[in-house]
Amino acid sequence: MAGITSRTKFYAVTRIRAALAVAVLAGMTGMEPVALAAAESDIIAQPANMPAWFFDRRIVGENNLEKIEAAKTSKYYDMTRPIAIVKDTTGQGFCTGWRVAEDLFVTNYHCWEFGNCDVVFELDYETALAGEKHAKFRCEEVLARNEQYDYALYQVARVSDDDAKEDLGKGSQLLAKEGGVITMWGGKIDVGQMLIVAGHPQARTKEIDRSKNCKLASVEPEEMGGRQTIRHTCDTEGGSSGSPVLDRETGYAVALHWGGEDGYNMSIPMSLVLNDIEKAVDAKTFKKLTIAGRK
Repeated sequence: MAGITSRTKFYAVTRIRAALAVAVLAGMTGMEPVALAAAESDIIAQPANMPAWFFDRRIVGENNLEKIEAAKTSKYYDMTRPIAIVKDTTGQGFCTGWRVAEDLFVTNYHCWEFGNCDVVFELDYETALAGEKHAKFRCEEVLARNEQYDYALYQVARVSDDDAKEDLGKGSQLLAKEGGVITMWGGKIDVGQMLIVAGHPQARTKEIDRSKNCKLASVEPEEMGGRQTIRHTCDTEGGSSGSPVLDRETGYAVALHWGGEDGYNMSIPMSLVLNDIEKAVDAKTFKKLTIAGRK
C-alpha cells in the first residue's frame, strides 16, 4: 500500500457521448476515483497498475442512494443544503464539498491535489434547480490541508451573478437563505451511530443515503492508504469524495468521507480534522467554524 510520500498518480481523460469529458485521479491505493460528469452507465477502463477494487462502486449491499428531492419534506434536506458540488474552471464536477463558515468550504485533500485552487463550490445543485443559477464560490486561498486526514480548507469569494448582486451586502441573512453551515462535531462517536451521507456521486445532482443501513461501523482510526480512517456503511460513489458524514439526529458532521472498499466506506473522524485545522490556521479563522462536542 502506498504511503503518504510515496504515491502513484494516474490521470485518464476520455470523451463520453462525444461531448462530456471524464477525468479520473488516482492518488494512492485506497483513494476513491474522481469522475467528471460521468453518466451512471459509463465504464472507465481499469489501468494495469491499479487494484481491481479501485474502480468498484462503494455501494454497500442494496443501492440506497436517492435524489435529494425525495427527502425535501424531511429534516435531512435542510441538513444537507450546505453541501456543494466541486467543479473545475471548465464547469465539470469532480468532488463534493461543504460550507463550514460564510467564506470557508471543506473537501478532501485528494480533491485539492486534482484542482488546487482552480475550483468553484456550487450550492443547491439539485434536480429541480440544475438549470438555474446557484450560489457559487471560487477559491481564493487554500488555508490548510493534510493528506493523513485527507482534508483541505478553502477560503472562498462569491462568484457574482445578476441574481445575487442585490443580496451581497446582507451577510447573515444571505447565509441563512443559502442553507447556513454544517456544524463540525469534535466529540465522542459510537459504533452503530445512525448517519446520513449526501453528495454528488459521479458529479450528478445531489443524492442522499438516509437508509437504515447508513451507520458508523468503526470509531477507532486505523491507517488505510496513509489516512487515519474509520468505517461507515453509507452508500457513495466516485465523486462523493469530500462528503460530510452527518449524525442523523443533529446533522453535525462526525467524519469526512474519502473512499471505500468492498463492504464498507472510509472516512476521517472530524475530531482529527478539527485538531489539525486549529494548528494550521490563525485563531480568528478557527473561530469562524461552528463546532460542537469538543472539549
